[in-house]
Amino acid sequence: MSGRKKIVAGVCALAVAGALVYFYGGSETPPGQAPLARLTPQNVSQVKTAFNAAKEDVRVLVLLSPT
Repeated sequence: MSGRKKIVAGVCALAVAGALVYFYGGSETPPGQAPLARLTPQNVSQVKTAFNAAKEDVRVLVLLSPT
C-alpha cells in the first residue's frame, strides 16, 4: 500500500470512528450541570423559559442539524 493510500485510509478510519462516537458515545453531563435536552415542538416553551431564567449565568444553546 502506498503512502498516499495509507493516509486516505487513516483519514477515513478517523472519520468513521468520529461518527461512531458522535452518534453512539452517549450524552453525559458533568456533575452539577443540568442534563442535555432535546428540542422538540412539545418542549420549546420549557427550553425558552429555562434559557431566559438563567440571564445571570453563562448560557449556551447548540443546535445541530443532520443535514
